[in-house]
Parts: sequence; C-alpha cells; structure tokens
Amino acid sequence: SRRWSGGTGPRPSPQGLRMAVLLQPMVPSQITGTVHLRPHQLRLQAIQGSLQGLTAAIPDRYQGSYGLEPEGWQRGTQDWVYQPTPGTHQATNPDDPLVVRPALETTLEALASAPLSPFIQQLQRCITPHQPAWYGEWQWRGADAPLQLTQVLPWPLVPPGVDTTPIASESLATPQRWLGRGAAPGQAIAPALVVSAGENPPIHPEPHILVAAQILPTWLPQLTTATALVSEQGGLTSHAAILARELGIPAVVGLPHATQEMHTGETLRLDGGAGIIERLDTALSLPTARPVAPDPIALPAGAPELWVNLTQPEQAAAAAQHSVAGVGLLRSEWLLLASLEQRHPYQWLVDGEAATLQQRLVAQLTPILAAFAPRPVRYRSLDLRSHEMANLRGAPAPEANPMLGMRGTFSYHQHPDLFQLELAALRQLQQAGHDNVQLLLPFVRTVEEFRYCQAQVQAMGLDAAAPFQLWMMAEVPSVLFLLSDYQAAGADGIAIGTNDLTQLMLGVDRDQAALSDAFDETHPAVQAAISQLLTQAQSLGLPTCICGVAPSRYPSLVANWVHQGITGISVDVAAVSSTAQAMVAAMAKDHSRVTMAPPKGWAGQ
Repeated sequence: SRRWSGGTGPRPSPQGLRMAVLLQPMVPSQITGTVHLRPHQLRLQAIQGSLQGLTAAIPDRYQGSYGLEPEGWQRGTQDWVYQPTPGTHQATNPDDPLVVRPALETTLEALASAPLSPFIQQLQRCITPHQPAWYGEWQWRGADAPLQLTQVLPWPLVPPGVDTTPIASESLATPQRWLGRGAAPGQAIAPALVVSAGENPPIHPEPHILVAAQILPTWLPQLTTATALVSEQGGLTSHAAILARELGIPAVVGLPHATQEMHTGETLRLDGGAGIIERLDTALSLPTARPVAPDPIALPAGAPELWVNLTQPEQAAAAAQHSVAGVGLLRSEWLLLASLEQRHPYQWLVDGEAATLQQRLVAQLTPILAAFAPRPVRYRSLDLRSHEMANLRGAPAPEANPMLGMRGTFSYHQHPDLFQLELAALRQLQQAGHDNVQLLLPFVRTVEEFRYCQAQVQAMGLDAAAPFQLWMMAEVPSVLFLLSDYQAAGADGIAIGTNDLTQLMLGVDRDQAALSDAFDETHPAVQAAISQLLTQAQSLGLPTCICGVAPSRYPSLVANWVHQGITGISVDVAAVSSTAQAMVAAMAKDHSRVTMAPPKGWAGQ
C-alpha cells in the first residue's frame, strides 16, 4: 500500500514479490546472554544454558572495549542450568518441560573455547552514526558453532508510536556532531538557546532547543515552551530526563561542555532517541516529533495492575484515557512548582502564607483526582532535594551530597509544618468528595520515620475515609530487612523505586552523567533485592508496585516481575503501551511451574 518510489521503472507486481518468514529455533545452547553496544564500548552478560536462567544466576559480566580483555571480566556464580527438553519442537511453549541440571563449569571457562572474532565483527556492524547504541541477546550452541545474535534492538528502547526514523540530513552541512545519551525520544531542528550556569532560561515562545549545564525541575514553565532539551549533566533516570519524557520533549543528557561548544542562534538537529546532536549551516526548521497516543491493550485476567506515573495536571485528562488502574506515582515536587512563584516552600511558611500554598496545592490536585475518579491516585509527599530547588528564594544551601541528605520522610521531622500542610490539603480534598486520594511516603529510612508520619496522618483524620491507603517507597536497602516491621506499623503497600534503589545498591549517583554506564537496573544485586522484596511481600500479603524507569528501559524485566508475583507496575505515560505488551507476553509464557534457584547468598528465603 506504500507509494512506489523505485525510480522510473515499472512498479513491481504482487506476483513478483517473494515472501519469507524468519524462524528462530529455540535449541539447547551452551552459553546465552545479553549485550549492550555503544561505540568502542561493550557490555556483556553470560550464563550457561537458556536465557530463562538469567534471574536465577549472578551472570559473568564484561565491560570494556571490543577486544574482550581478560581484566574486563567479572566472574559470577550459577547453580543451575535450564535447557529446552531435547527433541521438542516448541521449546517456548509453557507446557514443554525444561531440563534442569547443575552447572558443571564456570561460564568463562566454557566461553574461552568459543570463536569470538566473527561475533565481535557482527556487533561492530550494528553501530551507525544514526543509531550508535543497541541492546541484544545472543547464544552459543557449543563445539564449532559461532556465537549468534538472536535479537537486537535500538537503545534506548522507545515506546510504540514514536517515529525513530533518522531525520534526513544528507543534503545538510554537518560540520560538527555530538553524541550524548538519548533521554527522551523524538527529533527536532531548531535554533539553540544556551543558558549559562547560574542563570534561569527565559520563557521563549519561538521554537528553540534549550541547552544548559543542568536542567532544573524548577524550570518547568520554561520547559513547556522548548522544542528539545540538551543538558551537560544528568543521567537517564534523573528527574529532568523523566520530566522531558512526560512532557514529550526530545532530550539528550550527559553531554559535557555543551554550553561552551554550542551557541545561541545556531541551528541544531537533535535526535533524542539516538542521543545525536548536529550543528547545521542552514536555518531549516522541523516540527518536533513527539509520541502519539497508542491503542489500548487489554490485560488478561490475573495480570498485575498497570498504573501510570504523573506530574502535571495538564496531562491528567489524556493519561486517564489509558486502561490503567490509576496513578501509581504522583510526583508532588513538580506538581507544586507551577505555584511557587520562584519561592521555596519553606519560604512560603516563613512568609506566613501556608494557607495560600495549601489552596494552590488543592487546585493542582483537583483535576487529577477528578480525571481518574474512582481510580486511586497515590500522591507521593514532598521529597525535596536541596540541589534541585537551589535557585528558589529561601531555599536551603545545597548539600555536599543531596541524594543522601535532608530528603524524604526524615525531613518531615525538621520541617513538620510543611508535611502538615500537605496532609491538610489531602484532607480538604477528601472532604470535597475526592475519596480516591492515597498517600505514598518517599525515601523512608527507618520504621520510626514511618510511624511518625502515620501518627500525623491519623491526627489529620485522613484514614477515616475507607478507601484511603498509606503506602511507602521501598528504595532504601534497609527495607529489605524491615519489611515485616513496616507492615506491622501499618503500611498498606510498597512501591519499589528502581531509580533510588539502584543508586544505593550500587553506590552510583544517578544524576552524574559520567557514572551512567555504572547505573544498571539489571545488575544482579539490584534484581536480587527486588526479588527479595517481592518474596517477602507475598508471604506477608502486602501489595507491591514497581515505580521507576526500569520497566520501560528493560521490557524483559517485566516478565521476571510478573512471574515473581508483582501486583502492580507504574510507568510514565509514554511507556504504558509497551509495558502492557510485555505483561501480556509474560502471562502468555507463564513458566511459574519452573522453580528458579536463587543466587548464592540471597537472603530471600
């Protein structure tokens, strides 16, 4: 049905077309694994047997150049090997049994005899200027067989409905090109607007690509007028990157010296999926390519609930059209920004305007609760990190390490008036008939912090409404050892925050672009922590919901969590369709009859 563009020759007839179906046989493999590709950098995971065993092992890992230097390998551990039953023709059928045998040798020793050179050449051919990063899966059948790529996908993975076709630029002069990290999909060509460090960008109504050392959440009014964003700092899970994806603004982060090398007024071409920026000699303009609304996907009976993350009331009506259970994470910090008038919330209290700020919060929440009613909306109370609001009047001085500083529920002891303001706003909404509001506590470090907040909730009378629930974020590793205590203290559910949990498990500041490659939600330690939380929560009958970027970045993890008994997954609006597809596929391939052995040293029993 496409328009024929084959030149002046005759259009081929349907009879001249030769159709083919590519089949990938699921055969027993000696080694399988995953691969992440970037120019001059390779990251591998390798286990013995079927890739189904990845969640039951700590895989051998390699990170380094394409030369596969021995010092780049980190040895893992594997107790069991999973294989399709020999002779079966449909090894992926849930009714087909698996051969489970002990691991006889380390993966590295087995892989040492494999022919690697053709495999490396195959990987290098994937890298192109327009698509420099890839994710793939591979297998090695052993003996003299080559290593084979069984699946390869552009990276970062982008939601369905986003046009990832590279912008045609063959006829355009491109004297300079930069490669950052694609943080939000879409393409744009527009003049640059460079903001120097310490300055706030103007509200610029004309199309422009905002270039800054750091994109601050307090710039929300200015961001809504931008065509695209470029930031020197920040990783794929930074709040600025999350906000760009929610607003549908293409963005590239982690590009050092961008504010020095780019200049206001020059034309830039940006590809937020591939992370590419080009300087153009011509003042060509191009409408921004942004995600389109996907078709709804019906989840099968027994599937976990699918929730949506939200920030802005302007997005509520469109988000509520999706077939979701409600809002699993409502980020209050950004919700409140539009009402602050460049004053920190603490300054509003100092100025004696707590009542005015409360009414503004109520006004911001009302359209969201109305749009999703009667579905629940989990309002996450303020998690103020000093560096993200440092440019507001009355803000505390930025801390040396704000990711581990005065934030989350700990700060409620220091500033109880602000937490009381939030609770009063929620109670006012309940009394106005919005009984679908729930409370989600952020960055809970201790059971004592939770009990303090619960006492304040009860004193405000919020728990008097029958549908009300008090949830907590499970993102500080201490929750792994205290989950039963939190339930005994009154927690109605936990929302596993993969972003903070990953940075604390691995000791990686998620906002530092230089550490982006070390920030890995798929790391065995992170996945073991999540598995432990899910196992404990199941035994306690405690609902669990994953809230973070990981489900949209790694659809394969969705299947793991579904099989492990997750009760809900909450994602950004752009990832609703892809996550629903991953959940449907996971339910169709229910391998729950196969008991995966936990990694050695795992404390989830």
